[in-house]
Amino acid sequence: MIKQLTIENFQAHKKTELSFDDGINVIIGQSDSGKSAIIRALNWVINNKPSGEAFRSKWGGDTKVILGIGSESIERAKYKDNIYCVHSDERDMVYRSFGQSVPTEVKELLNFSSLNIANQFDSPFLLAMSGGEVASYLNNIVNLDKIDISLANINKTLKDEKTVCARVKSELEATQIRYAGFDYLEKAEASLIEIEALEEERIERVTKVNLNKTIVESIKNCQKELKKYSGVVDCKKEIDSIERELKELDEKKEKLEDLKATASTLTDIQTDIIYQKMKRDLDKEEFEKLMPEQCPLCGRGD
Repeated sequence: MIKQLTIENFQAHKKTELSFDDGINVIIGQSDSGKSAIIRALNWVINNKPSGEAFRSKWGGDTKVILGIGSESIERAKYKDNIYCVHSDERDMVYRSFGQSVPTEVKELLNFSSLNIANQFDSPFLLAMSGGEVASYLNNIVNLDKIDISLANINKTLKDEKTVCARVKSELEATQIRYAGFDYLEKAEASLIEIEALEEERIERVTKVNLNKTIVESIKNCQKELKKYSGVVDCKKEIDSIERELKELDEKKEKLEDLKATASTLTDIQTDIIYQKMKRDLDKEEFEKLMPEQCPLCGRGD
């Protein structure tokens, strides 16, 4: 509640000090004596209106209005700077560069708005207004606009979550279709075990092949000497047999590389399936969190 009002260099008031009692206070005086200027001075502090310089007294000097509320006072002034000040026993706060608005701390301290200020020629409050204007005032008083904004945000969130849910459901169905095409994975795993056994056998054979190559090289080096002896034809047959073995081993090696590539592809597919399952579970959990069984606003169930 406003206890004191000090006005300096504001329209007709060079320096005016007013004290208010609890309850209703009446300001009386002759026309053009500055009664409306008192209301304008209050509005200048509470709502930062009017703007500009027209209300400043013609004799010049700093313009300021001070409201005393309890143990604190709020000062609105035009010195070299355009400022708000909050004075108390504990603090002195100065606010600058607030534009056409009122600093948040000052608003909270005053707890006033444009609804609390009426001009001299304003029509009777609410009585001369249309139904829409009355509803707008009542909405501002009880903050129904914030409820409307909250409901709009909730509806938007629900719409977004339904969109996400539909997308996840579609992805899940697509994943299930893909998963149904992987029934052969158990057989593929058995094939992979067989491939690993073949790989071990391949390594063993490659070792033997390398040994045989060394032998073949030695045989080639000794061919000239072998020609001097009988049984050279038999040796040639053995060499031909070894070469056929080497060729077979090369063919098996190629097949083995193909099987290894297939196994790698199967592993990637299995990893993708696991990831899709985890993502589905997380999306489901998040959806259930955002969609409680009971509406927090109306209390109705699904």
